[in-house]
Amino acid sequence: MTGLLFAAEVSAPDLATLERRVRAEEDAGYAFVTLPDDPLRGGVEAGVLAAFLARRTARIGLAPTLHTSTTEPFHLATQLAGLDHASLGRAGWVVGATADPAALATVGRAAVDPAEVADVVEVARGLWDSWEDDAVIKDVATGRFLDPSRVHHVHFESPRFSVIGPLITPRPPQGQVVVIGSAALGITDQLDVVLADPAQGRPAGAPLVFASVHDVGDVPPGFDGCICSAPATTCRPSSAARPGRPCGSPSACPAPRTASLHLGVFFTGAGPNLLWTRPDFADHTHIDTFIHVARTLERGLFDAFFLGEGLRVRENRGTVYDPDVAGRPDAITQLAALAAETTHIGLVATQNTTYNYPADLARRLASLNTVSGGRAGWNIVTTDNAWTGENFRHGGWLPHERRYERATAFVEAAKALWRGERVVAATDLLTLDATGAIPARPVLFQAGDSPGGRELAARHADVVFSANTSCVKAAAYAADLRRRLAAHGRAPDAVRILPGASVVLGDTAAEAREKADWIRREQTTGPRALAYLEQLDPSRGTLPIEFRTGKLARIAAWRELAAERDLSIRELVIAVSPGHESFVGTPGQIAEEWGRYLRDGVVDGFNYPYRISRA
Repeated sequence: MTGLLFAAEVSAPDLATLERRVRAEEDAGYAFVTLPDDPLRGGVEAGVLAAFLARRTARIGLAPTLHTSTTEPFHLATQLAGLDHASLGRAGWVVGATADPAALATVGRAAVDPAEVADVVEVARGLWDSWEDDAVIKDVATGRFLDPSRVHHVHFESPRFSVIGPLITPRPPQGQVVVIGSAALGITDQLDVVLADPAQGRPAGAPLVFASVHDVGDVPPGFDGCICSAPATTCRPSSAARPGRPCGSPSACPAPRTASLHLGVFFTGAGPNLLWTRPDFADHTHIDTFIHVARTLERGLFDAFFLGEGLRVRENRGTVYDPDVAGRPDAITQLAALAAETTHIGLVATQNTTYNYPADLARRLASLNTVSGGRAGWNIVTTDNAWTGENFRHGGWLPHERRYERATAFVEAAKALWRGERVVAATDLLTLDATGAIPARPVLFQAGDSPGGRELAARHADVVFSANTSCVKAAAYAADLRRRLAAHGRAPDAVRILPGASVVLGDTAAEAREKADWIRREQTTGPRALAYLEQLDPSRGTLPIEFRTGKLARIAAWRELAAERDLSIRELVIAVSPGHESFVGTPGQIAEEWGRYLRDGVVDGFNYPYRISRA
C-alpha cells in the first residue's frame, strides 16, 4: 500500500462532531474528505459546511457534493471558486447529478437530460479559466484596476443552457477546483479524481482513481487511493453547537429598553466604493481581508456585515469595465467561512430572487444560519436585467413590472419552507414542489426603494434599507413604511429602518470636509468620469433619439453648468454624480446628528459602505 492516497466520506449528526471528524482525518494525513448532500433529505448544504470547515482546518482538501441538476451552473461555479478562495486552494467538487423527479421538482424541473452533467462541468471549468492569473493590474497611472484583455467571456452554448461569463469571482487559487466524480457518470475524461468500484477495475483514461471501499485492505492493485465510506447520516448541525445570538430573527428577541443605534457595513466587493489606488489597498478577494474587516467590525460592536452579490462582471460598451474593483466571492460561501472566524456579528448575504431557485436558496440561507449560530441574514434584491440573465438557464425572462411580484412569491415560499411546510406552486412566476427541512429562518432585509420594494418590505422584511438619508426624506419614508405596515397588520416598529449612508470624520469640520473632497476625487477618476457620461449617450439604446427627452435635457443642463463654472469633464461628473457623503464632521457633531434622527424616530441606524481595505 506504499504511496496510496487516502480520503473519506464524512458526515455527522451535528456540526461539532463533524468538525472533530474532519480534523481527525486531517491529523491522520488524509488527502481530502467528501461531504455528501441530498436535496431531498435536507440538512445543512454541503457547500456551506465546506466553507465553514475551511476556516477550522489547515491542510485537508474539502469536497462538497453539489448537484448539476438542482443548481444554476453559474452559481455552482461561483460557489466552488469562493470555496477555493476561502480555503486557500483546498476546494474539491464531488459532482452530483440527481435525476430523482422529486429532487428536480424542488427547483421546478420535470426532467433532466443526462448529457447536462458534462455541460455543467465544462462550463464550470471554462468560468474558472475566464480570469487569467494576472488580470488584476492596479495601474494607478492609467486608472485601470484590471486588464480587460485578460478577463474573458466563455460564450458557452448547448441545447440545454447557455452561459456568457466571465465568472464574477477571480481565478481560484488552484486555477481549477479539483473535480471528483463517480465512474458511473460517464465523464471520466472531465474528472481529476474518479471514484470507482474495485470490482469494475480501473477506468481507462482516468488521471487518479480512488477505490470506494470499507477497508483499506479491499483496494486492488492499480488504484491510486481509497475513499472510505462513513454511515450515511444526515448532518443537521445544532445552533447550540456554536456560540452566537440566542435568536434567529428580531421577532424572537426582546425589545430594547431604550433606543439603540444599529450599524452595519456593506462590503460591496466591487465598484467605485473601494479606493484601490491607495498603496496599502489589501487584496480584495483574499479571505484574510474579509476576516480582518469582520473581526474589526465585531470588535467595534457593529450589528452586521453585509456582502454584495455579483451575477455578471460589469461592462461598458461590450468590454469588461476596468477602472473599478471587480471580482468578488460568492456571498453565502464567504459568510459561512467568516462564521467560523467570528462569534456575534450578523452575516448578511445579498441574494437575488430572479436568478435563484426558492428551495435551493432557502436551504443555503438556512444552512448559513445554522453554522453561524443564528446570525444569518438575507438582503432580498431583484432584477429584470436580461443582460445579467445571459448567465442563467432562463435568460432575461422577467418583465420589469413583475419583478416584485416574483420576489413576493419567492419570499413567501422561502418562509414556508423554513417553517417546515410543503410548498407547491405552478405559475408563470414560480414552479416548485418542495418541503422544508431546516427550521432556521434568517433575518430578512430588503433594499428596494420603489413602491414595489416598499410593499415587499412591509409584508415580509425585518430590516429595510433606504436611500433616504436626509432627515426630511427619512421621516417621509418612515411614515410611508408605517402606513404600509399597518395595512398588513404589522406593528409600526416591526421593521428596523437603516438608510444607506457614509461617514467621514475629522478632528475639525474643515478636516472632515477635506477628506470628503479627497474621497470624491479618488472615486471619480478620468476613466470613470468618461464612462459615467457614456451611459447617457443618447445614441445608445433601442428608443429613437427624439423620444429620449429626459437624457437630452439632462445633457443640455450639464453642458450649461460646465460652461458656467468652467469645469473639466472630471469636475463636472464630481459635481453632478450621486454619492456625496452623508455625514461629514467631527465625532461629536455626527453623534449629535444621529441622536436627532433616533429621537425623531425616523431611522433605527445606518448601513455604511466599506471604502478602504488596508493591507
